[in-house]
Parts: sequence; C-alpha cells; structure tokens
Amino acid sequence: MPFLWYNQDILELEGLFQLLLLNNLYFILLFIFLWLIEIIFASLFIKFGWPCPTHKGFACKMVASLTFVLYAVLLAIKGGNLDESYARYIIMGMICGFIGDIFMALEAFLDRSNQKLLTTTVIIGGVVFFAGHIFYVIAFLTSIWSKNESLHWYTLLWLIMLFVIVAIVKHNLHFRLGKFAGLCISYSLALGAMSACAATMAFTVFKGNILPQLCLILGSLCFVTTDSVLCLKLLWAKRFTTWPQRIIYLSTYYMAQMLIATTLYFSIS
Repeated sequence: MPFLWYNQDILELEGLFQLLLLNNLYFILLFIFLWLIEIIFASLFIKFGWPCPTHKGFACKMVASLTFVLYAVLLAIKGGNLDESYARYIIMGMICGFIGDIFMALEAFLDRSNQKLLTTTVIIGGVVFFAGHIFYVIAFLTSIWSKNESLHWYTLLWLIMLFVIVAIVKHNLHFRLGKFAGLCISYSLALGAMSACAATMAFTVFKGNILPQLCLILGSLCFVTTDSVLCLKLLWAKRFTTWPQRIIYLSTYYMAQMLIATTLYFSIS
C-alpha cells in the first residue's frame, strides 16, 4: 500500500512537471511571437510612414505600440511581479508611450496644410511621452529606495555627460528652441533623470543579475538615442528628416520599450 501511494505521488509530480514544462513552452513561444510581431510591424511602420504618413503606417504603428504594452503585462504576470509597484509604474509608462504614439501618428489623418493642428498633436504627444518618462523615473527610484540604496556619484556623472553632449550639439548645429524651449528643457531633464536612474537601478537593485542589468542600461541608452534624433528632426527638419534618421529613432524607440519591459520578468522583492 505505501508503495502504491509512492507511485501515485511520483505520477502526480511527473504530471505537474509536464504541465509546468508545457506552460513554459507556451510562454517561450509567446515570447518569441511578440518579439517577431514587434520587429515586423515596427519595420512596416518605418517603411509605410515614409516619406509621408499613411493610414497603413498608422495601423502598423498601433500594432507595434500595443505589442510592447502586452509584452510588459505578460512578463509581469509570468514573473509573478504584477503586484509590485515597479511593474505597475513601468506598465503605466508604456501605456503613456502607446497614447503618445497615437498623437504622433495622427498626421496621417489630418490636413497637412494646417500647421497649427499638426503642431498641437505633436505637443500633446510630447507631453504624454514626458509623463511616461516620469512614470519610469518613479519606478526606478522607488525600487532603488526599497532596497535601501541611493543615487550614486555615477548618476550625477551620467546626467552631466548627457547635458554636455546636448550643449555641444546645440552649439554646433546653431538651432534655437524658440517657443518650445520650456517643453524641450523639461523633456530633456525627464529623459536624463530616467536614464540616470535606470543605470543606478541596474547596478544596485539588479546587482549580479546580468540580463536585467543589460536590458535597463541598453534600454535607457536606446531612449536617449531615439529622443535625441527625434529632437533634431523636429527642430531642424530640413537636415534631419532623412531615411537613415527615421530608421535610427524608430528602431531604437521600440527596442527601448521592449528591453525595459523585459525587466518586469525579474522580481525586485
């Protein structure tokens, strides 16, 4: 009789193992599927949105943007971290990114001769992206403080380096911010704070865990790249509205979102 119980326990454990293995297989397949969807539709948006915005490009952009939100939620659930404040703030930031993408892509449906309306949609999109970066900053800071860590000297060094680069570029290109000065400066501060806090979190909260460290650092660098190139495009359109620049700022944008979303699989508690 004990032998039968033993065999039954073994069979139950084997069944549970097979179920877990199957679930992990489904997860891996879904993981790969979402990355492929992101790459394919981001690429299609880059293609169909050039040189002028199109309805087809808008549809592709919405699929690509919705994908990184779904991807973030999936990894947070799979990692059992959906209840963590870090996951909630990151997902809120990505929802802001999705909404911002809608406003940025509305040009496909608007009268291109109405510059005031086009400018308004871009500004609204920029404000929503700004809110997204604030959510990311809050996510990183609360996680750092939850581990009784603090901002380090390299956080300040990172910020100084970014603003020195911005100052050099602005000086050499001789462009003026004009009436958008306040928005541009505020957005730059949020972007700098986001990237600096991401680097700090990578070396404190995720210390010793190389994958989330790389995802955070590379993700924040991708954000800095995409926003820098996009800023040049908006402020000096004649020189920077080119096919290579479009590939750079859009590919790094979607890569940034996906890399930061990947960190939600890893618990910080």
